[in-house]
Amino acid sequence: MFSDAAASHRAFVKNDYIVAGLSWNLGMVLYETFLYCFYGKELFIFAHHVLGIVVVSLALYSGTWGYFVSWCGLAEFTNMPLSLHTILGIAGLKKHPLYAPNVLVLWAGFLMTRVISMAFCAWRLSRDLFVTLPELSALERVNPVLRYLLLPSNIFLWGISCHWFMKITLGILKAKGLIKPKASSGKGKMGK
Repeated sequence: MFSDAAASHRAFVKNDYIVAGLSWNLGMVLYETFLYCFYGKELFIFAHHVLGIVVVSLALYSGTWGYFVSWCGLAEFTNMPLSLHTILGIAGLKKHPLYAPNVLVLWAGFLMTRVISMAFCAWRLSRDLFVTLPELSALERVNPVLRYLLLPSNIFLWGISCHWFMKITLGILKAKGLIKPKASSGKGKMGK
């Protein structure tokens, strides 16, 4: 499935599993975007969800590159442990027996579905985009917007996922006492 010979299949496959996965992903992203509007999240968090809405909608509509969009959508797995982490934190239950194992699941989920998998996805997508599909004279059959938007979107999502992964990792290391929190410099405070 990862060979060059399967490039046409990856570009144009449309089956019930991919449509169901993309539809679920679109529903999740629409729901989260609504929540972000309601709760007022940072612009880049809001932007990555709007980008997700566009890319997933185009893949569903055009029937092209649903394979790659679904692959990136696997990163949504991390929403489950992230939601539990948020709920336990808000409730003041950081000492709860589920807290530490959930953080490890969150960390492992980010590592596998976002840091490693999305980098491999970007490599395979770029190879299909620049080498394999042009050799097959099949690139022009790919939705023109997705043709130019999907790889930069994948790299953008991978970049912010790496940023969040670093924050999760640093949080774990601080909680374990392996690194010390940054001391406040006092800058910006009156009288200092």
